[in-house]
Amino acid sequence: AMAADTCAMYMGAEAVHTVVTALLEAGRSPHTACALIENASCPNERVWFSALIALPALVDRVELTGPAIIMMGEVYAHAQTKNVQQPSTQVEYVAPYATLQRQWSA
Repeated sequence: AMAADTCAMYMGAEAVHTVVTALLEAGRSPHTACALIENASCPNERVWFSALIALPALVDRVELTGPAIIMMGEVYAHAQTKNVQQPSTQVEYVAPYATLQRQWSA
């Protein structure tokens, strides 16, 4: 995971504690931007943005009910500032991006 600027963990929510610990021990910055996407491309899609260090707590807190993909890399630090134009998508910004929080409803 260290050689890539961006990586994805498909169905990675159950192993997030182990994976994040391994990435941090391997030298990945705890401030690496991440996106957690549940039910991607479905009407009930939910999206959260977080720092790598906060990702396990985020996964524990949000009570995922569907399949989730975890994306990480600096591209997600920029993605969170874009205006998401999907009325069915919930977008939440968490540490260290906790100053912004938006939710869209249909």
